Amino acid sequence: RGNMPRKLRVLWCSEYSQLSTGFSVYGNEVLKRLHATGKYELAELASYVDALNPTIPELPWKVYPALPNPQNPGEQAEFSSDNINQFGKWKMEQTCLDFRPDIIVDIRDLWMSTFIDEGVFRPFYKFYYMPTVDAIPQRDNWIQVMGNADKIFSYTKWGLEVIKQQGNGQINTVCETPPGADFSVFKP
Repeated sequence: RGNMPRKLRVLWCSEYSQLSTGFSVYGNEVLKRLHATGKYELAELASYVDALNPTIPELPWKVYPALPNPQNPGEQAEFSSDNINQFGKWKMEQTCLDFRPDIIVDIRDLWMSTFIDEGVFRPFYKFYYMPTVDAIPQRDNWIQVMGNADKIFSYTKWGLEVIKQQGNGQINTVCETPPGADFSVFKP
């Protein structure tokens, strides 16, 4: 490729984009749109999917499954050693070494995602986070993780205000980005 700069690498961490959960649908819509720009190299660290899932090869971005290979007892044992592994914790370092993300985006409940802020490769990527904020006050350790993130988004204006208030203006809040609707199904 000569002197051409490489594309910005974005790692999406959430529930597998091909499932029917709210986080999955949101992720799929964002990933499709980012892919369509041609500006990014994309991957997802995907909860609730293993490497044998037949939909993975159909995607135009790389998928790092967070579930262990069902045919590998060693992976099964490692996965079972920590309950947070279901969200990708046990695959984070390997994923970072292989994909080398510039930005990691996560849109889940904060307790599912603190490993992203705590990882050994944290100095090498930006962390953009959209936590679910559905109560006040937020836990102090969650506010600390939000304060460590490079950018914070929120599903609602109310949630963004809670984060701003509890973070004493020290958290880099950006905007609210509520999930949209599929207008092929829901008509305005």
